Amino acid sequence: MPVHKNIGPAGLTLVVVRDDLLGKAQPGIPSLFDYQMLADAGSMVNTPPTYAWYLAGLVFQWLKEDVGGVAAMDAINQRKADKLYAAIDASDFYSNPIAKHNRSRMNVPFVLADAALDKLFYSRPMRRGCLI
Repeated sequence: MPVHKNIGPAGLTLVVVRDDLLGKAQPGIPSLFDYQMLADAGSMVNTPPTYAWYLAGLVFQWLKEDVGGVAAMDAINQRKADKLYAAIDASDFYSNPIAKHNRSRMNVPFVLADAALDKLFYSRPMRRGCLI
């Protein structure tokens, strides 16, 4: 299950589950993913990552008070992504293979426009031990 860590440090996961889905875990699913069990325990089945909670609280406070909320952050991220995509799309050296209507504002991928340069592109950092 992919988890994004944009609300705090790695290791903290925020799960939002509709009440009508609780208690419907498939047989054999690990107890960690039985959200009814987590709900019954007040999300305290295990020792919670208290420092991660604290840091996430600071992020939420900053997001609300300084940024202006989730909608404002969404607009900021869209503007940043648009700038990156515009630069990539205007480039003869880089390319973005993702259809415009499917592009993410969080992860902006790009590849070299000339696939023949890929080997050279990856060989230089590998010689320096930057890539494995």
